[in-house]
Amino acid sequence: MSSNKTQWETVIGLEIHAQLKTASKLFAGTNTTYGASPNSQVSLLEAAVPGTLPVFNEKVLRYAIRFGLAVGAKVIAKESRFDRKNYFYPDSPKGYQITQLHHPIVNMAPSP
Repeated sequence: MSSNKTQWETVIGLEIHAQLKTASKLFAGTNTTYGASPNSQVSLLEAAVPGTLPVFNEKVLRYAIRFGLAVGAKVIAKESRFDRKNYFYPDSPKGYQITQLHHPIVNMAPSP
């Protein structure tokens, strides 16, 4: 075994979730009352009823931009896109998660 040491850079990524103080959810007009009974704040969209379409909560966008400005984000995107990650979730009958994997509104890391 060689005694030459390879230089490694430690990179640690964090995924942070926050609950915003909005009256409704990100893609549905359903209430977000903290402490409500389980499964009492579920809309037809969240239950994956065929033919339902999400409606974006614009207040969340304003909060995201304000957050990015407050923390000195490297990028606050002029355009953003939501991605669909297909997984089996036992508690989600629609079988996917909506995320901003590739084009987030706020990005703390510099662009490659």
